[in-house]
Amino acid sequence: MTRYLFLVLLMIGVATVQAQTLRDLISTTGAYYKFADPTDITIDLKVWGAVSNPGLYEVRQGMRLSTLLSLAGGPQGAERTPLTRRTLTIRLWRPQPNGGPYQAIFEIQMQDEIVVLNDDPVLLSGDVIVADEVVKQLFNWRDGLAILTSVGTFILIFDQLLK
Repeated sequence: MTRYLFLVLLMIGVATVQAQTLRDLISTTGAYYKFADPTDITIDLKVWGAVSNPGLYEVRQGMRLSTLLSLAGGPQGAERTPLTRRTLTIRLWRPQPNGGPYQAIFEIQMQDEIVVLNDDPVLLSGDVIVADEVVKQLFNWRDGLAILTSVGTFILIFDQLLK
């Protein structure tokens, strides 16, 4: 019995070591992600909003917005049905050189699609990427039933007032 327990614990330990060595390429502590080789010049960026892995990113200098969004896991996948419309807006905010407020320098809006641009902006240190997602429910049978009952109630009230 102890032999089997030892083998199980040994297998769990080996699996844990294997998982840790695979994660060496991406060092993750909480919401901090590093996607760079030790010899790369890096920049720090913030990714907020409707992405799979929001947080602080340290990436190599010269990275493009679409690459960073891919590293962040892409937009969160809200449940898609024929009766919903999904709008995703991605904004790139950049700090001003004189210490002024951040300014939106890039914005793209996608409705029920994902658009990858070939000429998306190169990121600079301090940039903030915000992904906003709005899911709208379209008209369905419950909405129609609510309208029908409201109209029916109004007709009954109007009929009672005329008597």
